[in-house]
Amino acid sequence: MAHKSVQELVTINFGMNKWEAIKKKAGVTVEAFISNESYPDALTCGLIGAATELLGMSADEILFPFGEFWVLNTARQGYGDLLSYVGRNMPEFLDYLPMFHTRVALIFPNLKPQAQVTLDSA
Repeated sequence: MAHKSVQELVTINFGMNKWEAIKKKAGVTVEAFISNESYPDALTCGLIGAATELLGMSADEILFPFGEFWVLNTARQGYGDLLSYVGRNMPEFLDYLPMFHTRVALIFPNLKPQAQVTLDSA
């Protein structure tokens, strides 16, 4: 689902031609990303690297807006009901994220979520 979101974010902001150029530069031959499919980290890193070069932006300048887009659009559309049960705010949500991934894995058996650590900002 993340790769489809990257594609959507890039095409909304820069157009389909730019997305195709990023895929080509990254050596990505996948025609359409499938929501419940797992893709190698190297593919993701390749897309980010190609985007930094072709968009003239740093990885941070790409990933921060992607995070916002993911939370405000993709996650709500794809996981809306589940999200309502895993926290009242972002720190609480992040604490419950491993449990959330466990539940999502029941829907998407090929899911291989990344390990995460949250730091208390207090």
